[in-house]
Amino acid sequence: NLDKESLRNKFNNTDKYEVIIKKNIIAPLAKEVNSMGIPGLEFFPVTRRYYPHQNLTAHIVGHTNISNHGVYGAEKTFDSILNSGKDIKLALDLRVQYAVREEMFKAYNNLGAKSATAIIADLRNFEILSLVSLPDFNPNISINPKIESYRNSATLNVYEMGSTFKIFTIAAALEESRINLKSLFDARKPLKVSNYFIRDHHPENRILSTKEVFIKSSNIGASRIGLDLGPTYLKQFYKKLGILNFSSIDLSEKSRPIIPEAWGEIQTATLSFGHGISVTPMHMIEASSFIFSEFELIDLSIKKREQLTRKKSNEFLSVKNRSTLLSLMRENVVKGTGKNADIKGYEIGGKTATGEKTIKGRYKKNKLVSSFLAIFPTRDPEYISLILFDEPNYRDNKNLLNNFTGGATAAPVTASILERILPILGMTNNIEKEHQLI
Repeated sequence: NLDKESLRNKFNNTDKYEVIIKKNIIAPLAKEVNSMGIPGLEFFPVTRRYYPHQNLTAHIVGHTNISNHGVYGAEKTFDSILNSGKDIKLALDLRVQYAVREEMFKAYNNLGAKSATAIIADLRNFEILSLVSLPDFNPNISINPKIESYRNSATLNVYEMGSTFKIFTIAAALEESRINLKSLFDARKPLKVSNYFIRDHHPENRILSTKEVFIKSSNIGASRIGLDLGPTYLKQFYKKLGILNFSSIDLSEKSRPIIPEAWGEIQTATLSFGHGISVTPMHMIEASSFIFSEFELIDLSIKKREQLTRKKSNEFLSVKNRSTLLSLMRENVVKGTGKNADIKGYEIGGKTATGEKTIKGRYKKNKLVSSFLAIFPTRDPEYISLILFDEPNYRDNKNLLNNFTGGATAAPVTASILERILPILGMTNNIEKEHQLI
């Protein structure tokens, strides 16, 4: 199955001491060719990486090139260590990864999304337990880096995340003692800032408390909180969260967030509810971990950390303010926009988000980025997850689901995933305890 003329030209090249005829041939074929007894024909054994889990771990494990040097994922991050003969143990839990990918793949196809992303991290040691980016690829097959499935949407794609940013805005205001849960904000009509009007997706047309701003996901309320904080303080707080630079994750495939050049009144108002700034899903996991973890802050890692005794000493937020935010996350799942993520017997907290993508500077209502950020359990947080769908209904215009918000897409998928992985993670169902409390 070789081209004769091409091979003859190689043999006739007197500048070549040896000619490679064929690479990576299988043993039976090598035996058959060797039995021909052709003088000068030699076989050289080679070492080649094989990835038994194929697509399942593609974007986090990565792959090597023909010279066995890492060019993607963990293979690239830890290339020098691996080539020295040492092993690297990843934090990836294959049981969790399998369940996450299976549920995500099902939803990705049912929705007809452009891409889908899932990240699950341990809030106690900042390890990544699962990372799924769809579409994905098989690292055992010849790879074309230009194809869409080769792109890790979790660390490379930047989105205007929308309402999950209200977590950060309210956290900043609580920590600055500008507000409490009973503070009131006028959302009776659209808020005019400069020459722009800020509106709510589902207007309440009344005065809202801080709790209602969060649970009703009011853009007007979040903007009023942000404007009260002012551009300088909000920018400093976002910088501390790590969302103005590359994320700390130890993967080479990373993107810098897109932030406004000017940071005036209108930018402060829109940034308060996640518009006008584009970050990666991994940025959201990192920033939210800073907010909700009770442990000292360290960089996110795909590598398994040594079991060290770590103190509950996260001073990013006060214990009181963290507890307040966790209660808001829980209440949002019980009776807010995150109802579809609730699982009886587990204390799931979360925040939905639905962002509109911009095309040539204009927001498009039919091009959405829908996501759900979850914390579990909220009483003593151990894990955080982000499920995101880029343009649900992108590949399937016949999909009759007319609601593609985070609450309608990412929240129920989060519930499907958590129902499968929570027992694996050792979290027990407390339905009986809940009944006793009631």
